[in-house]
Amino acid sequence: MAMRLSEVADGVWVVEQDFELLGVKVGLRTTVLGTDDGGVVVIGPGKLEPDEYAAIGALGPVRAVIAPNGFHHLYLRRAAAAFEGARVLAAPGVAKKQPSLRVDATLGTPEVAALGVLGGGIQALSLDGAPRAAETVFFHAPSRTLVVTDSLFNVADSDHWWTRTFLTLNKAYGGPSASRIFRSAIATRTAFRASVDHMLAWEPQRIHMAHGALIESGGRDALARTYAWLR
Repeated sequence: MAMRLSEVADGVWVVEQDFELLGVKVGLRTTVLGTDDGGVVVIGPGKLEPDEYAAIGALGPVRAVIAPNGFHHLYLRRAAAAFEGARVLAAPGVAKKQPSLRVDATLGTPEVAALGVLGGGIQALSLDGAPRAAETVFFHAPSRTLVVTDSLFNVADSDHWWTRTFLTLNKAYGGPSASRIFRSAIATRTAFRASVDHMLAWEPQRIHMAHGALIESGGRDALARTYAWLR
């Protein structure tokens, strides 16, 4: 299999892979961010190949492997084993779903800052008001890259009819969007809107999501349009 790791901005790498759920072909993206001390963190690790683990390790010491929400944790154990010195950061509830997994810190708690693995160039924000999703987003300030998981899809086109149909019914087709499934996880709109405002204040240029095409410019505007319905 060809190497899928590629650098898309200074200090930002991705691994793109095919992925489908319930027959819906949405792809899956792993994002790797450089820290200000020369290390890297791996957000939402997918099913990586041995040479891809090696290539990520060659970028710099892997400080952390991260399950950014309550759903994207299936390959976290494999990543933790590949990067023995890395800290394991996971969304609330992941430790219960994987009781044998070592979790060094739960996202959204002071434990994460205490570990100091993100450095000063990466900021983390746990999205308030959507506890079932339990998603934390990350902002890589040097590249102005916002990394989200399921809170934003960007599937603009597909030649697969079931993917088009399912995503259209789920309000997740045609460009940057918040799916019906994710919207249903928002329990307190005012709290979630405050989190969106926090992300907008970062003024991201780029947005990486787990599913869909990268947004390489105009990220803030895309985010604002995606959540305009909250206003």
